[in-house]
Amino acid sequence: QPAAPPRPWTLTPSLDVAERFDDNIFLTVNDRTSDFITEVTPRLALQYQSNLLNIEGSYSIVAQYYAETTDLNNFGDNQQAILTLGYRPTPQLTLSLNGYYVKSSETTILLDRATVPVTVDILPTSESERTLTEHYTLNASGSYRFTPRTTGTATYSFAATDQEDTATSYSNSVGLGVSYQLTSRDVVLLNTTATFFTSSDDDTPDQESYSVTP
Repeated sequence: QPAAPPRPWTLTPSLDVAERFDDNIFLTVNDRTSDFITEVTPRLALQYQSNLLNIEGSYSIVAQYYAETTDLNNFGDNQQAILTLGYRPTPQLTLSLNGYYVKSSETTILLDRATVPVTVDILPTSESERTLTEHYTLNASGSYRFTPRTTGTATYSFAATDQEDTATSYSNSVGLGVSYQLTSRDVVLLNTTATFFTSSDDDTPDQESYSVTP
């Protein structure tokens, strides 16, 4: 029999069940409260692969059950979504888009590099108390190989962090770079980046920074 044609789309559902102990669920300095937490996490992962386009995405939502502090039981206070697109219309041109969303009241989850993509920059969050926080990130980039040794890149990054009872903070960053392959091991790089920080609080001044990295 002839081989079945490849299926570029793959949808993978999964379900994780875990239990953990937290010795300070309210993130307080004194009078700590500990509890055992049971977490049930349904997850969907989507993947598409072709010669021109690659897509990977996942979404998970957590149901939490506290053994003692039952008023903290919830479904949906912790969510995570990841989307990655790669497009290569020509051998010289490569485009990519990465999106990330996380919602949690626990700082350790927001900053966990085991689950946060390396391309994501998390804006500062409150670590002094249990605060429901949503974080959004979008990264777009393109690279073009002008010659076998010379490649130019352009990047744009957007990030927003929204906490309860706190102004939303935003970050916009643009970058340009060029690389030259001197030898099989040595590469010369030059990158310029401009970053702008703003806030929904009118009393918070805008900030900006610039950098040139040889």
